[in-house]
Amino acid sequence: MSLDHAEYTKLRVQIGNAERRQYDQDAEEIPAFVKVLTRASTDQASLADDFWDGVQDVLNRPTSDPREDWESIAYDLAGHELLSTGGLCVDEDCQNWQPVQYHADVLNQFVSDHFAEWPQGDRSHDFALRDARCILFQEKYNLLQRELSSQKKKAHSQKKTKQPEAFRLINREISTLQGPIDNLELDAIVRRLSRKIGFSKDLQAFNYLVEGLAQCEHIHLGKRDARKLVDRIVKEQAKANRPVNQRDAVPIVNEWSDHEMADFAQDRLSEQTDLNGDPVVYHFNDDVCDLRDGTRRMLTEAQFAAVLDTHTRWARRNGEGDLRGEFAPKQIVKHNFHRSEKKYPVLSEVKSSPFFTSTGRRVDVYGYDEPSETFLDFDLDVPTVSSAPSMQEVIEAKTLIIDEMMGDFPFEGIVDREERMERALNNKPGTVPMPSVAHAVCMCLERSVRDVINGPTPVYAPTKPLPGTGAGRLIGAATLAATGRKAAAEPMPTSDEEYAKVMGAHISQSAEFAFFDNMNAALTLGSFASNVSEGRVRTRLLGSSRMIEADVRHTWIAAANNIKGTSEILRRMVMIELDAKTPNPEKRSGFRHADLEAWVADNRPKLVWAILTLVQNWIAKGMKPWTGKPKASFEAWSRVMGGILRDAEIRGFLENEDRLRSYGSTGGDSGLEVFIQHLATHHSSGALFRAGGTSEIRGRMGDAVYSIKDELNRADDGKPLLLDGWGYNREDGQYNHARGISSQFREAARRAYEVTLFESERPVRFAISFTEEPDPQSPKQFYWEMTKDKVN
Repeated sequence: MSLDHAEYTKLRVQIGNAERRQYDQDAEEIPAFVKVLTRASTDQASLADDFWDGVQDVLNRPTSDPREDWESIAYDLAGHELLSTGGLCVDEDCQNWQPVQYHADVLNQFVSDHFAEWPQGDRSHDFALRDARCILFQEKYNLLQRELSSQKKKAHSQKKTKQPEAFRLINREISTLQGPIDNLELDAIVRRLSRKIGFSKDLQAFNYLVEGLAQCEHIHLGKRDARKLVDRIVKEQAKANRPVNQRDAVPIVNEWSDHEMADFAQDRLSEQTDLNGDPVVYHFNDDVCDLRDGTRRMLTEAQFAAVLDTHTRWARRNGEGDLRGEFAPKQIVKHNFHRSEKKYPVLSEVKSSPFFTSTGRRVDVYGYDEPSETFLDFDLDVPTVSSAPSMQEVIEAKTLIIDEMMGDFPFEGIVDREERMERALNNKPGTVPMPSVAHAVCMCLERSVRDVINGPTPVYAPTKPLPGTGAGRLIGAATLAATGRKAAAEPMPTSDEEYAKVMGAHISQSAEFAFFDNMNAALTLGSFASNVSEGRVRTRLLGSSRMIEADVRHTWIAAANNIKGTSEILRRMVMIELDAKTPNPEKRSGFRHADLEAWVADNRPKLVWAILTLVQNWIAKGMKPWTGKPKASFEAWSRVMGGILRDAEIRGFLENEDRLRSYGSTGGDSGLEVFIQHLATHHSSGALFRAGGTSEIRGRMGDAVYSIKDELNRADDGKPLLLDGWGYNREDGQYNHARGISSQFREAARRAYEVTLFESERPVRFAISFTEEPDPQSPKQFYWEMTKDKVN
């Protein structure tokens, strides 16, 4: 076979009924093209025997569809180039590429024998009437294209080959030499280069240096002798720089190269484990971290240096050859702290209770779980959880959570405990479900199935009409049962800058809860709404100077008195409504567990068992998703949590969405109406108020005076009520000065308000107003008198 360049540029490929296309080959590619078309195997006989043994196996064991057998044989033919005469038989137009006739006859005979069984009515019937020519051609041409492409890439990479970094360092060092160089100077040059280049591993650089120094005109040490001298110095220095492979090796900081010390430090640190066999150092988002008190700690460079020095030893050799111990060099610490490729394991989360992975695998052993990249900080002795819990076990589990732990809370205004249990726990026919109880159970369970939920989770929002109803107590019990520690309460930030700092702390420490204890203010914060529904946070990690984007893995909780917010905020919440139906809910008594937190702490192993049992029940039943209407933007959460509650026969999931929307803010009061409610609840008509002090007012002797500052500090269930712009000090966590309160309250006192108070356990509406008077004892200051009138 022989084709010239003009003939090759006219080659056209037609495969079956495919469109004819033109392939122009450059002159430099023709030799490779010819090579592929003409090459033949040097051992065709043995390869042919092996191939036909496989073909006979197919012929002897046909499948139910003869098409598959025939196509299998045809493609096997295409994969063995030796079965074509001379490699391939080809004419000028590439229309006659065929297998050896004997082998084509085998295929044709196979089709004839099985033609009666051939499927009818599709293109496969026509395909069966053709031989393997098209398939063979396509496979051979693809082989050619791959080889040509590989040659192109190789040639391209050769054109772009840069001089190695070690060679450039050597050239730069030699180019600076001036004047005659003696043995001492030559030794110093080689030592300098050895700190930057690992000659013990890079033999090319080693030889390049030898040649470069031997040819340098400023080194006048003879010819052959000069080369031997340079070779000896380089080998001696390389030998001194070569680390010992033993685990107890101690790097000599003034003899090892920086690269060798950096790799040594990272290798040794990545191998270090604690007494339990868990790593001592991890990384998260390319920043180094470790574990401290059950939380993730993002290390600063100084902290990383301390960890490195704790787990590695370093030394320096003095002029007499003696070794003196010292800390790791600063350049090694800095390089390993900032290097992008780190060998330490990834620490995505730290959890304090057993959990389930996305596949349904339960993780309940203390320590680092590599598949989930999670550290489990849990060592309680939990009762055995059945792989397929019985209905009796499920009933026991939900009774422990709903009746024992949550039974004293007045969900949805149902003050009778027996009625609550009939509706929430026993599923008594004809009773109305209690969505608030279902959502409170979800708040307990979410941490154990957070990895199963592939998406964002909404905000659990316990809301109540008055302080003292028990929202904080409920959250404390639920979070203590779920993680072993109460969620730390914090005020809702009032700006995006403050919010970013709060989220940075949560992401850095792998916090399990973000609990905003006062959502009466700043309910329109856009960054908060975006983080909840998108499930991503853009922030700066503590201990890091760069911005990162991270998934939100914590559980959101927000408590408030008569929670208010825009529709965009409220639609991201699931409501847990509490109402004791009494004007002084904090005075209630007769609780089953007077010290609920102590009871939860004492019974946490059993509570963890109950949580895991409810989830395992859902997993054992096939992890079937909930099929009801999901909460918008939280579909994955709805499918998982709804499925768990459904299989546990807990009703009411997401059935108070309309009730939640009724809490929409109608003017952005930012918690002011909650404060007025507090004043009206705790003070009678005619009460006098000053911004700060409580001394008597001249002319009103005998009338008690109350401090608005003091009232603000206890207005939210005994804690400060956060009002934007009223002078709340975030560092001290309270209002310290009356400065700013006076002007704010003057503006608020110009309005009239309506509040609901209770008289003899019955709700009564009151109109609240204030009269402003100048303070006789303080020029330019004022006091206010409150008036309460019943509304008919």
